[in-house]
Amino acid sequence: RSQLNVEFEQMLSKARVQAREDIKSEASRLKDMPSLWQGVLTGADHRLQGHKMLRGCRVGQVVDVLEEGIGADSRYLTVIDRKTGASGMYPSDWVEKQSQ
Repeated sequence: RSQLNVEFEQMLSKARVQAREDIKSEASRLKDMPSLWQGVLTGADHRLQGHKMLRGCRVGQVVDVLEEGIGADSRYLTVIDRKTGASGMYPSDWVEKQSQ
């Protein structure tokens, strides 16, 4: 049983390292990507904490939408907050397009 715990901890550690590498790679890919449109976050849920999700966000925050129709059932957007550099996926129903 102890060996099983050790193996599990090793797998978990590798997954954490991979997630951090994925975040760095994705941030690099997105930082200079042109915006499709600008939007305002209309909803937030602290449970959306996966490593690919936009973190530390709040209702009323302005974001640039970089990609549409991604994730499960194509219901997410890839967004970036140009002020903070934070980027990630966000539910499309919770981003309202700003008038140009």
